Amino acid sequence: MKTVEQNKQEVINYLTKTSIHTFLKPKATFKWGDMNKPGYYEYDYENSTYFKVFNEGEKWFYIEDDKIKNLDIDHYIKYYGNNSKCVISHKLFLGKNMKSVRNNKYVQSKIEEVLKNKS
Repeated sequence: MKTVEQNKQEVINYLTKTSIHTFLKPKATFKWGDMNKPGYYEYDYENSTYFKVFNEGEKWFYIEDDKIKNLDIDHYIKYYGNNSKCVISHKLFLGKNMKSVRNNKYVQSKIEEVLKNKS
């Protein structure tokens, strides 16, 4: 059984590694199926947004759909304990079909544009 500090350090290490990367999140459209074929999602990478995890001091945030969202890691550690890293990973990435992209000047300018609109 890990202590709260060990769980927090594990989550912070995971988020730090994740923050190195920038992801391309496609626009997802649900397509209805018929009796023989169930519904499915269609992903459009031409009409996509950027996804990025970052921190400011002790607080963690992520950019999704051109909005900055707070990631309260203490909340996850309190309620999920040893599974908090897994729960955060699923919240951020599960079922979103994101692709990692090179962190070039254009991508960085798009990220900075979202950050400027925050303030």
